[in-house]
Amino acid sequence: MFGFIFMGLTMSGHDFLDSVRSPEVWRRTKAGAEKVGGVGLSVIVEMAKAYGKQVITEKLGITLG
Repeated sequence: MFGFIFMGLTMSGHDFLDSVRSPEVWRRTKAGAEKVGGVGLSVIVEMAKAYGKQVITEKLGITLG
């Protein structure tokens, strides 16, 4: 049996988790990452932020900068 113990999380890791907190944003981010193939965490974080803004625009009708 294998398990994982996390002793700490980098700021990039925190940014990523904050960005994909919404299940809808996570679904879109995961699908986008699968389409483009191997990309780094920083690119995935930026994708998640963009999808988050897109979801807000769709639900509230406002555009974030």
